[in-house]
Amino acid sequence: MKLARRTSPCVACGAPIVVDTPIAPLLGQNGRIRWVHPVCAPATPQPCPHWVRRGVCHLGDRCALAHPPLVDVPGAFAHAAFTKAGRVGVFRRFIVKEFGPAAVVDVAGGKGELSFELENLHDVACVVVDPRAPMLDDVSQRFRRFRARGFFDNSEGGLGFRRRWREHEEAGVELALRRPRHLRLFFDGALVDWTVSGGDDFFAAAARRWTREVLIGESSRKQNYAKRNGRLELLPPPPDVVSETDEWSAVSAREALLAADLLVGLHCDGAAEPIIDFALAHGKAFAIVPCCTCSKQFPHRRMNGAPVKSYDNLVAYLLAKDPRIRKARLDFEGRNACLYFRP
Repeated sequence: MKLARRTSPCVACGAPIVVDTPIAPLLGQNGRIRWVHPVCAPATPQPCPHWVRRGVCHLGDRCALAHPPLVDVPGAFAHAAFTKAGRVGVFRRFIVKEFGPAAVVDVAGGKGELSFELENLHDVACVVVDPRAPMLDDVSQRFRRFRARGFFDNSEGGLGFRRRWREHEEAGVELALRRPRHLRLFFDGALVDWTVSGGDDFFAAAARRWTREVLIGESSRKQNYAKRNGRLELLPPPPDVVSETDEWSAVSAREALLAADLLVGLHCDGAAEPIIDFALAHGKAFAIVPCCTCSKQFPHRRMNGAPVKSYDNLVAYLLAKDPRIRKARLDFEGRNACLYFRP
C-alpha cells in the first residue's frame, strides 16, 4: 500500500490526505493519475493507460494500476505496438533474445543509441560504423534520466548491469557508462570488397570521405551545409565542434569488422544490401530492419525485371539473396520488417 508523502486535498471527496496515510490511484479522463483515499478509489483497479495503448509499462510490477490481459480490455491493441521513439529498445531486445552475447557491428548506427544500450545494458562489445559523428552525450544523459525513473529496474538489462549500478549507488559513486567505438566509414559495396581483399589504399581514401560529403541526418551541431542551385554544399564545420572520432588504421578497422559475430542495422538505408553481402561473404550473422529503397542510388536492383522502388519489393529482393534469411515483424510503428540470418 502506497503512503502519502505530503498533506493534500483528496480530489474525489475534498477531505485532506494526511502524511503517511494510505492512498490509492484514481485515473482521470485525461490519463493522469491522481491519488485519493482508498475508499474514494474504484473497487476494481483501473487498467494502466500505457499498458492498454502499447502493451507495455516500464514501471512493471511497481505500477499502481492494473495490467490485465489485453484480450480482456476493450479497445486495446491486439498486439503490442511501440511508437517510433521506442524502436531502438524493441530491436535491441530482439537481438539479445535471438542471438545472445555476440560482438556486434552496428551499421548506420547514427548517434550510437542502439550500441550504447547494448554495451551498457547487456555487456555486448559494439563498433558503430557510420560516417556521421556520434552523439553519445545526448544518449547517455537520457539513459541516466531513464535509470533515475526506474525504467531499468526490472527485466531491462542484464544482471551485470543491475549489479554494477546498485553497487555504485550504494557507494554513492556515479557509474561510468561505456561508450561504443565509432568507425567513420560508409558501409557500401566497396567496403565489403575491401574486407575480402585487404589493402591500405582503400581505407586511406574511405576514412576521409565523410569530410567531403554532406551527411543526411547529421546533427546541425556537427556539420554545416547549404543548398545552392538545388544541391547541398558542404561548409566549414562549426568552430566549437570537438572530434569524437576513434583512431583507426586499415589493419585495426578491418580486424574489427571481421571479428564481429553479428552485424545489425536499424533503418540502415543504403547499407542494407552491403550488410547482407558482408555477412554472406564472411559467414556472419545479421539482423537488419530495412527502410528507404534508395532506388536512384541502386538502379541495378531488379525484381521480375522491374526496378526495385517500393518497400515491399526491397524486402523481397533482400530475402531472395539467400533462402536461409528469415523475416520477423517487430512491435513498433512504421517499417518494421526484420530480416535476420544465422550461418
